[in-house]
Amino acid sequence: MLVLEAAAQQISAFDLNGNPAPYFTAAPDPGYTLPLVSDGTYLDMAVDGAEQVYVLYFTGTGAAPADYRVDVYNADGSPLATRSPGVNVPHLAVDYWRSIFAANYAPLAALGTTAAHISPALGVPEPSLSRFDPTTGP
Repeated sequence: MLVLEAAAQQISAFDLNGNPAPYFTAAPDPGYTLPLVSDGTYLDMAVDGAEQVYVLYFTGTGAAPADYRVDVYNADGSPLATRSPGVNVPHLAVDYWRSIFAANYAPLAALGTTAAHISPALGVPEPSLSRFDPTTGP
């Protein structure tokens, strides 16, 4: 089990009994924790099908969309891609194919209209979903 410790700016690994587990082979000995490489306020973490770890955070005040970034780490804890901009969402989920999914701040449109869809159960507009796909380069 991986736990994002936002205040400590690290990810900790535990076994199913809650004991520290040496998961990150590229991290400092003994590999129970992974210090995060970027400075910022950490919000969320997800793991894809290849065990790559995605960490969402923002820099500055978080007021601007450009403040939000994602760092990606290999399963061993080594950084794969850092400071990737343009993911201005509060939480994320990652699928097997490395696409990032997140609720965004625009409401879901009602079918056949541009009007916001109102949740029948809650009486509020439902958020829409954004998908961010990985690229292979320029």
